[in-house]
Amino acid sequence: MYQFMHIEGYARSASQKSKKPKRTVQQVIDEVLREVGATPHIAKPGEPSFLLGDRESVASIPTDIEKTCTAWKASGNKGVRKDAQVLLTVVASFQAEEESDMSPKEWNARYELWKKKSMAWLKAEWGDKLRAVVLHEDEKHPHIHAYVIQDDGHPDIAPLHPGKAAVTKVEQANGTPKECGQAFVDAMRATQDRFFNAVGAQCGMTRDGPKRSRQTYAEWKARQHDAKVVSAYKTAAYRQSAKAWSEKVLKETAIDPPAPPTGLDRLGDPLLTQWQKDMANYGRKQRERAVAAAELKAQAERNLELAEGRVKRLRNNELELDNTIQALHRRVAELEDSEKRLNNVRQAMLGQGVPQQSINLLEGDTGLLPVDPVRQSPQELADITEQDHQRRGPGLSF
Repeated sequence: MYQFMHIEGYARSASQKSKKPKRTVQQVIDEVLREVGATPHIAKPGEPSFLLGDRESVASIPTDIEKTCTAWKASGNKGVRKDAQVLLTVVASFQAEEESDMSPKEWNARYELWKKKSMAWLKAEWGDKLRAVVLHEDEKHPHIHAYVIQDDGHPDIAPLHPGKAAVTKVEQANGTPKECGQAFVDAMRATQDRFFNAVGAQCGMTRDGPKRSRQTYAEWKARQHDAKVVSAYKTAAYRQSAKAWSEKVLKETAIDPPAPPTGLDRLGDPLLTQWQKDMANYGRKQRERAVAAAELKAQAERNLELAEGRVKRLRNNELELDNTIQALHRRVAELEDSEKRLNNVRQAMLGQGVPQQSINLLEGDTGLLPVDPVRQSPQELADITEQDHQRRGPGLSF
């Protein structure tokens, strides 16, 4: 099970420049409310649940956005373009129960925890800008839709979008387009990391799936198991001190001490002797249970460290793979650029009247032309060709 969280922006009208127009704000709201005709991809649309807000408050989002745009223009500002993004949406999904290897009880517990942690993360990220959160359970994977809008000032959601806000900062510092693009990617990755730390890791999810992290299925399943272990050992019981955990175990497995005998008439009474033995045995059992509890706590901490270490190593391997692939992409681009320049040289030589066979001979085994047809005359090119012919020996003629 790996996390899925996506951030997207929408406008009141679709941009005419886009080859594949996006949905509008009204269409997005109609779909989330399961309005008639708005969900052709769902066989049996179900009624949504509202984790924040209600049906009326969600349905009024397009109207409220229009009011904000009108107020902005009425204040003497330039009007807001119809294709400007004015609604920020966040979609996050949970694993389908039939795809999980958890028991129904464990799956329900994780699902409830995921909803609780997701809500807390959304509120921490966007505060009072978070307008509504809707839960859908009528598709294969249960998921939530969160809606963020500007309720005052300019309705543009760029300052609320992590990637676009990062680009704005770089642009203000006169950054290059390449730096802006990298800032966008870094900001979105950081947002995914925050979601993972606050939600995914707490619910036994991995940061990425097997395809995105370029792992084999077996490697990803091992990483998924480690994520479950980390999630389990991060619960409150395993994060307590050894003493507190020992006390918890002792309390849950407490046994009453043997009652002292009554009606004794002498110090050496067999009942008193037996009670003394029972008390000694009781103290021994208490010590054994305390030691066992402490050992259990220590083992849990060791398992946690091992699991976290393995996850960290996998993340480092993933970064190394990404760096290697990026280096290969750069090398391919360099080779393609060299091939393009080489083709230009060939075409120029052909334009100067140099035969194709001579060009092939000049290239030799390396594929590099030792001449510059732009700066050298046809006669100079012919002389070079003749010299190369003599160097290679008889048997080659044009």
